[in-house]
Amino acid sequence: MKKISVFLLVAFVSLSSLAQKGRNFIYIFDCTYSMKTNGIWESSLEYLRKGIDCKKEGDKITIQPFKDKIKEYDPITFDKTDCNWNDLKNTLEDILHDKAPHTDICKAWEKGMQYIDKNRYNYVYLLTDGQHEYGNREDDVCAFIQQWCENHKDTRAFYVMLHKTAENVKILEAIKNCPDFDVLLPGEHRIPFVFDKNEIRINARDKDAIAKMHTDCGDEVALSINQNDPYFTLSLRDGCIRDGYGYFTIKPKKNLDEINKEVGDEYIFDINLSCSSADYVIAHPNLRVVVSNKTEQ
Repeated sequence: MKKISVFLLVAFVSLSSLAQKGRNFIYIFDCTYSMKTNGIWESSLEYLRKGIDCKKEGDKITIQPFKDKIKEYDPITFDKTDCNWNDLKNTLEDILHDKAPHTDICKAWEKGMQYIDKNRYNYVYLLTDGQHEYGNREDDVCAFIQQWCENHKDTRAFYVMLHKTAENVKILEAIKNCPDFDVLLPGEHRIPFVFDKNEIRINARDKDAIAKMHTDCGDEVALSINQNDPYFTLSLRDGCIRDGYGYFTIKPKKNLDEINKEVGDEYIFDINLSCSSADYVIAHPNLRVVVSNKTEQ
């Protein structure tokens, strides 16, 4: 009896910790003067401000400014509710005017990784208008993308190319080969958001068949589901995500026992999500739906 009690206590603590797991956002922000000469400094600051505004109370946020003198710029870390945008903007403006002619993306990424919080879900945004200008240049960037892809946990990453000068075929290919790394090309300055999993698991036999999916967006954002499955229809409650969650429900198109006879106890189909918001864009819009449909014994 004592062993069972201990087991239940451990299980309860583990589940409670999982439910309370917070979110950690890291913005690795380019402050080289080309951001000004390329005419994107103000719009990039506004992009950053919108990204911070949509976070929720309790979210941890770190801004790591960079150019080529990474070690000289301390990170700016705060809770969403403690953000003073004017002070933050003034700090970044001061760094912008600090003379430093080159861009060191690899060192910036390395420093940004120091603020990963293993007790939270992590979201890393690398915002730059240029290319890495040291060592093997784009090959070094591809190397850190591949290394991160092989070793990360509970982390999603976004490479935000703020200007056409940041585009690079090798880097785009490296990101394409990493499922949890996404890219935003120049001109796409909507705030990206993702679901923490690319798979929705749901039991069609449950009376209230609902799958609760966590996302990094705290705002209310309308989503449409593009689907064409012969057996099931998936719906999003209220047609939107809200407060960091989306609630999916499923309905069969015919009798569940008939479906089971045709396709078995588990059935998989794919959907595509689309977002028409002017402020947000969904990364990884293609999700897999895994439906449990075991017949009652």
